[in-house]
Amino acid sequence: MSGTALLIDLDDTIFPEESYVRSGFQAVATYLSREMLCGLPASRIMNRMWYEFRRLGRSGVFDRTLEAFGIAVDGKIIATLVDIYRDHEPSIEPYPGVAKALQQLRMRYPIAVVTDGNVRMQRRKVAALQHVLQGIPVIYCMDFNAPKPQLQAYEIASEHLGVSLQDCIFIGDDPYADIVAAHDAMAAAIRVRTGRAAEIPSWKLPDRYLEVQSLVRVPVSIDAFVD
Repeated sequence: MSGTALLIDLDDTIFPEESYVRSGFQAVATYLSREMLCGLPASRIMNRMWYEFRRLGRSGVFDRTLEAFGIAVDGKIIATLVDIYRDHEPSIEPYPGVAKALQQLRMRYPIAVVTDGNVRMQRRKVAALQHVLQGIPVIYCMDFNAPKPQLQAYEIASEHLGVSLQDCIFIGDDPYADIVAAHDAMAAAIRVRTGRAAEIPSWKLPDRYLEVQSLVRVPVSIDAFVD
């Protein structure tokens, strides 16, 4: 196998993952307004949920929101809300300019997307982004119980593209997942400084490493990097 291929992350690289969170919370708020909170406007529930998310993070956000509106929390209710969140059809879009950047890259290199996280959720994200990802193979790390930075999903992606893993360029936002994986694979990496980890420095760098502001900058930066 020879040549260069690109293995590209999904969340916070192709699209802002926080937009998925907002979309999921909106689905939960709509359900709560209709089924449990007697017609309380979904917008008010959504605002409280978003406040709790910003204040203390994602873990326990549904519990705290229900408590704020005087609803007793139990495991069955939370499980229902989690299922609504995970199974909703997300309203998400790629970062501005990313669709064009992917088109430019696909004209020059074989590409696959390698994505981490709950497979139910990731598949729905991919379905919502089909207008951007159409024709690009997507490998789901958790189909193999191999979360990043484990390399199994990357190895499967590189085999699918007909390129050795060491000849791939890993592209992603996460210094502890995408970039460490590239280091461990003895492959090159391009880190995009978008998303939740944008301000966190990389620490375990591969020999060939480049940082760019966003995926939009990759087509104009990658040739010199490859050379």
